[in-house]
Amino acid sequence: MRLAKGVTIADQGYGDIAAHGNQVVKTPNLDQMHGESVRLTEFHASPTCAPTRAALMTGRHEFRPGSTMKNSGPRPPNFTA
Repeated sequence: MRLAKGVTIADQGYGDIAAHGNQVVKTPNLDQMHGESVRLTEFHASPTCAPTRAALMTGRHEFRPGSTMKNSGPRPPNFTA
């Protein structure tokens, strides 16, 4: 039985690896992973990294752990998640 493996890399853009067309940066290990991996082409991300990371780590919508409020100060008193 093969186990599923996942890699999360912060602040990497689509064109940052050679397999996606980058001709400057050499990424042989990531290119090998790209060649052996399943493509997940439908994805959704929040405008900042903390909500996206919270959703990936908890499996819940970003509003549930409250990470959308990180850039705007404390939660308002009437906030419900």
